[in-house]
Amino acid sequence: MSVIKSFALVILIGIAAPALTAPPARALVIDTTAGDTGTIVSFGSRDSENYGQTLLNFAGPDTVLDRFSMFLRERWRGRGTLDLRGYVAEWDGSNASNILFESATQKMNAEGTLQEFAFETDTINFEIGNSYVFFLSIANLPPQADSTFGMPRAGDQINGGFVYKNASGGGWNTSFGADDVWLKASFSSLNPVPLPAALPLFGTGLAVMGIIGWRRRRKA
Repeated sequence: MSVIKSFALVILIGIAAPALTAPPARALVIDTTAGDTGTIVSFGSRDSENYGQTLLNFAGPDTVLDRFSMFLRERWRGRGTLDLRGYVAEWDGSNASNILFESATQKMNAEGTLQEFAFETDTINFEIGNSYVFFLSIANLPPQADSTFGMPRAGDQINGGFVYKNASGGGWNTSFGADDVWLKASFSSLNPVPLPAALPLFGTGLAVMGIIGWRRRRKA
């Protein structure tokens, strides 16, 4: 094997191997489900139409919301299933404003067993320093029979808190303070991952290998 060819192979192996073994970038994940301090009741028909979790003064560093989940469990009253939707909106300190996402209708099970409601959000971009609210709602759905459930409580884990809005009217209620409910939210980076500095050298190795092959074909 020629010296030039050996050099090209060294470049390819030395650069490609670390790239293949490098750990993937870690995106921002908010997950409060490790805490369980009880259940807040009661969300659903004839009671509270919105149950949510605020995220105050969003700090990033990843800002693109890819998906989120909220949870219900434990029937409080009524019977049957419950239709609901998931939302993301900006939070002005006392109200949800500027709806950023509204899901298709999902259904809470009639037994009241723990259920996760997962939503793909089509990459909503959060602004650093702004506040947001994730919530489940029955507000924009047809009237339903009495059917209410609880939301798992998580203690104080993130910068925000549980908020709700009753079907009887009035604004959002923030009386639970900093107490959170179960929420999962996954964020990714708005900017593309920069190319490693070694890639130009990788290209050089490929070019050298190509020249060697071209010369060998000409000699043949």
